[in-house]
Amino acid sequence: MPVLEQLVGGREFEIDEVAARTGLRLLEAGGDLADGVILDDMQSASCEFLATFDRDFARLIEPSKVVLLGV
Repeated sequence: MPVLEQLVGGREFEIDEVAARTGLRLLEAGGDLADGVILDDMQSASCEFLATFDRDFARLIEPSKVVLLGV
């Protein structure tokens, strides 16, 4: 993960640093980097909840903010 942190903190790439850091936090919690970026988008858009088929992702989100599909 240090490599990802270096990429996020570096100036070689133009990225959404807040979304990338959210992705890194979710990765550290056992999720996926991409799921963290999705979570950041949800929060930035002020969505009430997120719908997902991904059980692992759903367990990392506040229960009142997630709807698990296909259950």
